[in-house]
Amino acid sequence: MANLALPITLLFAIILSTISSAVAETTNKAGAVVAVRGVVTAQSDSGTPRVLGRDGDVATGEVITTSERSFAVLRLKDGTRMSLRPNTSFKVSTWNEEPQKESAVFRLFKGGLRAISGALAKRNPRAFRLQTSVATIGIRGTTFDVRLCEGGCKDDAEKYKEVPAKISAVVGRVGYIKGDVSAVRNEAGLERQLTIGAPIYEGDTVKTKTASFTVLLFKDKSRVTLRANSEFVIASLKYKKTEEDTAIFRLVRGGLRAVTGLIGKRRPASVKYRTAIATIGIRGTGFDMYCQGTCESEQSKVSGLIEIRHKLSEMLIPNAYAADADKPGLIVSPWENSVIVERPQGSIVVEQGKIMLIPADGSEPIFLVALPGNIEEPRPEDVEIDEDLLLAFTDPDVSETGLYLACQEGHCLMGEVPLGEGEAAFKGEGANAKPVRFELIPQFLTEDPYFKTVDIDPEVFDVFGAINDPTALECTVQ
Repeated sequence: MANLALPITLLFAIILSTISSAVAETTNKAGAVVAVRGVVTAQSDSGTPRVLGRDGDVATGEVITTSERSFAVLRLKDGTRMSLRPNTSFKVSTWNEEPQKESAVFRLFKGGLRAISGALAKRNPRAFRLQTSVATIGIRGTTFDVRLCEGGCKDDAEKYKEVPAKISAVVGRVGYIKGDVSAVRNEAGLERQLTIGAPIYEGDTVKTKTASFTVLLFKDKSRVTLRANSEFVIASLKYKKTEEDTAIFRLVRGGLRAVTGLIGKRRPASVKYRTAIATIGIRGTGFDMYCQGTCESEQSKVSGLIEIRHKLSEMLIPNAYAADADKPGLIVSPWENSVIVERPQGSIVVEQGKIMLIPADGSEPIFLVALPGNIEEPRPEDVEIDEDLLLAFTDPDVSETGLYLACQEGHCLMGEVPLGEGEAAFKGEGANAKPVRFELIPQFLTEDPYFKTVDIDPEVFDVFGAINDPTALECTVQ
């Protein structure tokens, strides 16, 4: 009887394909199948099933099902790509590309998928959602894996346990935001809009617009309020609780309010806030710094060397008023402990409660009697932020039942728990189960050969050899 399994399966597929070879004209098309192996079916609410072959329509409201030895790759109308692994049931619940009304809602009943979101999620990040029986997943323009484990996950985890796992690239998150705030990562130059919980990475340039500000929370629990019309670079942030921990930031324009975290408390010399005018070192500090005019040093605009003054008494004027207080430059004022102003001419300690102006023209720093203007943005420690929700993580322990979400890149949400590149989350079944975050993605997700099919060119799919045993797949209806 075992020898009859394949012919019966193939006959069933042919019959279904003949009965329903095309989607009804009234069907709302959301995309198409670009590659398929084995028997993959689609079934509408009316109960009429059809077999999906390559170029078959993916319709809103139909449940797509892959059998035990089949998988499929889908491409939606906005360029979103999805690979469905074996034993998966999936539905495009809502699909709307109309401007200002974008909506992409999906349902995963069982199994798993990898998705690379397309233009719709990039235009309206909040429009893209994946619902499951365990949790709802939010996607903010990203590549992600989802797997509902109902047995077999531990066996899969055992297969790939020797594959090295990469630690997450996330160095912090957006703790609070008001108005329009964006970030550009490294040399890629792609600007992304930030939301509360959004991941922050080493190399990011964070920008705030008029009447906007944000509070950034970093892994060592340091915080920065970035003021309106500011540009701030996370030049280097290493936090592994070792002697190599560093936090180097750069203020390009605008201003900030900062309170140092664990790196600053353990190794204060490893924390620096740089500008073109001066570098600010900390001593377990809370302080304000902002550019009056630009933070570009006027010394760089002229040739020659400025005379270096070695005596501290020659560098400082005790107090300054009106005209001197308005000079372009960098203003620094600690409200807790002190800061160190580092310049080629020497270092100066600014004590708590003092206000210093470091002129952009290279002239002597000046102590001011008052800030030239009001600071409207709050100190970062005065903003209520759930640090556990944004930063806490645990070691992965693969369970046989529950939902796994892996964020390969971008910004993902499992319920309220935010994830960034290289992070994963798990939520067990049951109303009382809470999601937990992993600082790395379990290898059984990153190495899943079915998930990897999402990146394969359909034109060369016939020579695809990543599946461990291609001969085990069912016949395919084209």
